[in-house]
Amino acid sequence: MAAIKTIFNFLSNTEILNCCLGAHTQNTNQSLNSVFWQICTKISGSGRRISEIAAYESDVRFNGGRLGRLNIMKELKLCISNNAMNSHNKADMRRIKQGDRRAKQNTIE
Repeated sequence: MAAIKTIFNFLSNTEILNCCLGAHTQNTNQSLNSVFWQICTKISGSGRRISEIAAYESDVRFNGGRLGRLNIMKELKLCISNNAMNSHNKADMRRIKQGDRRAKQNTIE
């Protein structure tokens, strides 16, 4: 009980609670669930196979960014152009910058 009380007191600190005032406690750019639903929308009514592929793709994209997809293509011995490398790299850089910007906007420090 003492351990729970210590954690409760820490989490109920006003400084920590002020950081959550905007109700933006999760950076959606860093959420695997968010990536999955970008690929496999709820509206499309996808079946099991599509959902499974979307889960694999979102895992690769979440852990390795867009360049993760190119790594899979390399393993499959597919030809990857310089344009593909550049566009995927730029997309990853934009995603990281946008995530950093949103994280700064949604926190109070």
